[in-house]
Amino acid sequence: MKESTVNFYSEGETIAGILRLPDTGDGPYRGIVQGPGWMGLKDANLYLRYHEALTAAGFAVLIFDYRGFGDSGGRTDILLPSMQLEDLINAVTYLASRDDIDSDNIGTFGSGGHGRRECDPPCGNRFEGGLRCCAGSRCRRRGLVASHEKRTRVADVP
Repeated sequence: MKESTVNFYSEGETIAGILRLPDTGDGPYRGIVQGPGWMGLKDANLYLRYHEALTAAGFAVLIFDYRGFGDSGGRTDILLPSMQLEDLINAVTYLASRDDIDSDNIGTFGSGGHGRRECDPPCGNRFEGGLRCCAGSRCRRRGLVASHEKRTRVADVP
């Protein structure tokens, strides 16, 4: 998988991310935004096996540090799930703005305590039809992406 460092803005703060792309093809790729687990960071090695499987299946994966964490800007003395949800929404918006991403096919992926947050439709109807989500343990066991009541198999994640 190819990897590059990216930056985008969330509520005026610079957000640091890593964009991982498949080794083959030029896109546009279907995209997945991962909010790291509770107090997690974008460069944690535990996410690599998921990203390798997803990029091998043809997906682009964006993972980022929430505001106030890791290499991202923002206050380090505040920890609010609502702010992290704003960061997730802004990450989806950033990914959708890229020419190498299919903006109609963007999903979110969460691990640990954040899996449920990623499955609350973070963008409302802004990306209707293309927004999918997956909570960590369900993805790990079944390779599923949930879209409200529908489920679609996207990858066999080890």
